[in-house]
Amino acid sequence: MVKHIFLLLSLLVISGLCREASGQWQKIFGGNQGPTLRAAFFLNAQTGYVVGGQEFYPGSATIVKTTNGGLSWTTQVAGIDTGLRAIYCLDENNCIACGYGGYIIKTTNGGATWTVKPSGTTQTLRSIDFISATTGFVCGGAGVILKTTDFGETWSPVTNSGTTQDLINIRLASPQVGYAVSSTSAFSNGLVVKTTDGGNNWTPVYTNAQGLLGLAVTDENTVYAGGGNNQFASPSNYAYIVKTTDGGATWTQVYSGYSLRAFRGAHFVTAQKGWFVGDQGYLLRTEDGGASWINDSIHPQGLLGIHFASPDTGYAVGNLALILKYASSCSPMSDLSDFSGPAFLCTGDTAKYSVLPVSGATSYVWQVPPGCTILSGQGTSSLTLLAGLPSGTVTVTAYNSCDTTNTLSLPLTINPSPAKPTITFSNGVLTSSPALAYQWYLNGSAIAGATAQSYIPMQNGFYQVAVTENDCSEISDPYQVVGVSDGLLTEWGTVLAYPNPVKDELTIQLQQPAEGRLLLFDVTGRAVAKRVVNSSPFVHLSLSALPAGIYQVVLFHEAGHVVFTVPVLKL
Repeated sequence: MVKHIFLLLSLLVISGLCREASGQWQKIFGGNQGPTLRAAFFLNAQTGYVVGGQEFYPGSATIVKTTNGGLSWTTQVAGIDTGLRAIYCLDENNCIACGYGGYIIKTTNGGATWTVKPSGTTQTLRSIDFISATTGFVCGGAGVILKTTDFGETWSPVTNSGTTQDLINIRLASPQVGYAVSSTSAFSNGLVVKTTDGGNNWTPVYTNAQGLLGLAVTDENTVYAGGGNNQFASPSNYAYIVKTTDGGATWTQVYSGYSLRAFRGAHFVTAQKGWFVGDQGYLLRTEDGGASWINDSIHPQGLLGIHFASPDTGYAVGNLALILKYASSCSPMSDLSDFSGPAFLCTGDTAKYSVLPVSGATSYVWQVPPGCTILSGQGTSSLTLLAGLPSGTVTVTAYNSCDTTNTLSLPLTINPSPAKPTITFSNGVLTSSPALAYQWYLNGSAIAGATAQSYIPMQNGFYQVAVTENDCSEISDPYQVVGVSDGLLTEWGTVLAYPNPVKDELTIQLQQPAEGRLLLFDVTGRAVAKRVVNSSPFVHLSLSALPAGIYQVVLFHEAGHVVFTVPVLKL
């Protein structure tokens, strides 16, 4: 396994130096030594996966990924001991691959890890296709077809696949209609089977003396099937392609070519334009629905798979780690510039980053710190993300099918936001849950000077507190306060305490003269100031020497019972 991975990585490293071009196809690496590559799947012109490997060689499963159109590749660990034959991706993170021994593996994190999913078979699984984000099929040896409705978490066998010989490729045209091609190991007994009930039952719709391996389905009725290489079927031992336009009722041979060769894969980018690939570097193109064919071959090694992410960018893979890339003509791009966006965020923040659009660019690839979530804009010149830990770097690269610009990066510091504060209300005092810093609000407006953990509301309304830690803030839900008045009506009439909050001197104003005692208590219940109340309507308390905090003013009648109590905030 180590030897194979090292060899493949060596090829990938030097691939940028060995481009052989002919027309719009070019070799981007391989073709001399390395593992067999059997299938490719690309999500866009830049991001895709290639799989392959041998049947019985331990650890030979090959998975490589590129995010820059094949300029560089990373090798992933499949976690199985046999090779892979096919791959399908819902998006960059969610992919399923299948191969020898009945193995099906799945990733949900872009290939960082792959997990084996039970298939219920040991037959070689050769092809995979999905018709929706949840529903798909794999097919393989002895006519096996498996179906999933939960994107590969579980698989169930289709009891009527229409054949007991190997199924090589499967393609879905709609939720109800699909096709698969079949061949024996001697490249004979070519067969096309069709489903019209969502894959529950399959029926043969075409047979041929030679093998059928390549398949392209452009709609429910239009299908191309390619094969060949039955050396015992002379004079019919040649590569060939057949086509139907009536859902398999009738078929027409639209191509015949070299003897002892077979087509292995196919992909159509429009109803009229597509390619078949096969033995000895066979790379055949039609632009008129099979009426004529053009030979695009540029390398002698056999090709086994082909996939296009868009009409102007495609990849073909084959023997000895060969990967070819198709790119339509495109203009050179200028460098990226005007990278803008915040360099500091708090967890839970959303932020927008952008670059000046580059002339000729067809896509932009953004990378964000691993804890962040891309909300929108991947592939465009602006991106919106949701911040999460840890800190890292935001990077962007512009691409078209021929070129890439320089990458711009912006370091991003992300600090954890404090927990959302809660407010409690007791004895006329609002108190926030603990934090490092506070700011109180009334009806959405900041209250000047209200920066302590507690606050005494002086009027009715909706109060909130914002707490700050690590330069990040979080605000509480509103807390409604009612029943606050300018004074408290007592047996001595209205009693007022002001100013509140107080910094130096507190004044207690009585509506009518009375006799009693006035005490000031701190939060521990200790009396820290006393005054005698006599006939004067005003009582003054100096608080300048006391520490900031919450105090209780209590007015006692001369008989000893409480007449008036009010909390006071000392600044």
